[in-house]
Amino acid sequence: MELKKVKSICYIGELDRTKWAPDHLGIRQGLTHWSGLVADPVLHGVGHALELVSKFKPDLIIHGNTDTLGVAKDFREHCKYQVFWMLDYQPSIAQYSWWDVWRNDKGQFDALFISNKDQIEDWKNAFDCPVHYLPHGCVVKPLKKDPKEYRPLVFIGQMSSGGWYSERYNLIKDIEKLTPINYINGEGVKERDAVWKRIPAIYHTSDCVLDISHTWKAAGYASGRFFYSGGLGGCSITKRFPGCEELYPNDCKAYFDTPEEAADLVNFYQAHPRLRASLKKRAWEHNKKFHNYKLRFQQMIKLI
Repeated sequence: MELKKVKSICYIGELDRTKWAPDHLGIRQGLTHWSGLVADPVLHGVGHALELVSKFKPDLIIHGNTDTLGVAKDFREHCKYQVFWMLDYQPSIAQYSWWDVWRNDKGQFDALFISNKDQIEDWKNAFDCPVHYLPHGCVVKPLKKDPKEYRPLVFIGQMSSGGWYSERYNLIKDIEKLTPINYINGEGVKERDAVWKRIPAIYHTSDCVLDISHTWKAAGYASGRFFYSGGLGGCSITKRFPGCEELYPNDCKAYFDTPEEAADLVNFYQAHPRLRASLKKRAWEHNKKFHNYKLRFQQMIKLI
């Protein structure tokens, strides 16, 4: 599709309920380049979202809220194009907790966008429509330091040791045996949003950021943390995964495979402040150019 044919976009997702998440801020930032609308079905209800959309009548609807799908048919008549953008990952499509609900929307989408390359054919077969790879991004904002948020090495996120998440838990614990880690996490929605609000200062002020998604086996997949840690000006010590350097070259992030490599990189960048500052700057500039949400929406429109 030609870019000029899309003049208005509605994003359906929980951008009001968790407004400080760096990707949510980035989505709002990207929408400013179109006539944009955000409809939050989690905070305000699906009915309210439908009412907003029926009045707005966008050219494109992006469903980005996975637990309120199954109702795409109700929105279809109010737009020209409708897509679903899935940014999470489970080892198989059967493990997506809302999979049976999503399948109710078969036939309602012009395209699906997912954040890994391994499951494209599975999604295509299940929904019988085009499926494309399109990962997270990050808000673009000026870099600011806050001495109160300094940590030598910080990991922000859940430390779950259950199920298939145990592999990441064990890896982080192995790294901690070699170098101290400061943990930050919010237990509830409000607590997590408060942490997200602080993330830009935490990442840019701290020496190093430990960046490990809950899997590193799927081609192209990285959780939002991968984009935030570099995009917000952090010195990102990142677990390598297939295709990682296609997203951020190795002069923007410090990639590792083993706990020993991770600890060595932390020690190196903690001891070399100029190199650390240079890595932070290159990561932020790369995000600004390649991982902003204006570009994500343009990529999406061209692929529909």
